[in-house]
Amino acid sequence: MTALAATALRWAAIEALSPTGAAVFPTIAGNHFYDSRMTIIDDLQGDERAAPHVGVFTDKLNQQSRGNAAAMDSQTGTIDLVFEIEVAVLDRTDGQGGVGTLSMDVLPALELDMLGSQILQVLENGQTGALFRRVCKQIGSQVSETTVVPDIGLRLARTTLTLGCEMDGDCWAVNGLPEPLAMVVNGLPPASPFVPLANSIIARLTATTAADSGVPLTEIQGEVTIGDPDQPIEFGVKS
Repeated sequence: MTALAATALRWAAIEALSPTGAAVFPTIAGNHFYDSRMTIIDDLQGDERAAPHVGVFTDKLNQQSRGNAAAMDSQTGTIDLVFEIEVAVLDRTDGQGGVGTLSMDVLPALELDMLGSQILQVLENGQTGALFRRVCKQIGSQVSETTVVPDIGLRLARTTLTLGCEMDGDCWAVNGLPEPLAMVVNGLPPASPFVPLANSIIARLTATTAADSGVPLTEIQGEVTIGDPDQPIEFGVKS
């Protein structure tokens, strides 16, 4: 299993949770889902409370072949799909920044728990998660860890939700993107920010394919024995 399969999983998950062009989003994070990007909190002003932000990335890849008789690119395994869910709270006392503590307000704690639950619901059962479920056969494991970082005037609460996703590895065709990335790109809306990235990958693949086209199949020969072993039936295939 290679990085392009991981890219397919990540793009499908983000499209499910933050659908392109949506007016209403399926989670309380709205459209604050980012592809391998850390949350930005520098623009918080006054007593403003930021909406939850979620960084999405893939981590450990474990793969195995389907067996000796399977094709060389026929692999399946698991990829860790990681969601870093963050909620920032500004501490204010008479308009001044207070000293953050390791305690967490009830509302941010509730938001973290709710968002983690919503992410699972959308991916496993939600209407916008249909494309994701075509890529991910099953979510086999779930691990959730919560941390609170205190600072002057700010508390940053984070839950890291890791989902062990079972899926197939890359399956290359003669031309174009490998599956399952090709299926994901074809299922994305044209306005998706991932479409230009996919087009860039296709352009690079086209250039490398021209340079390394491989050796075409010209002939296969063999024989089949039916009944009398002294009189085998010969066969041949040519391209």
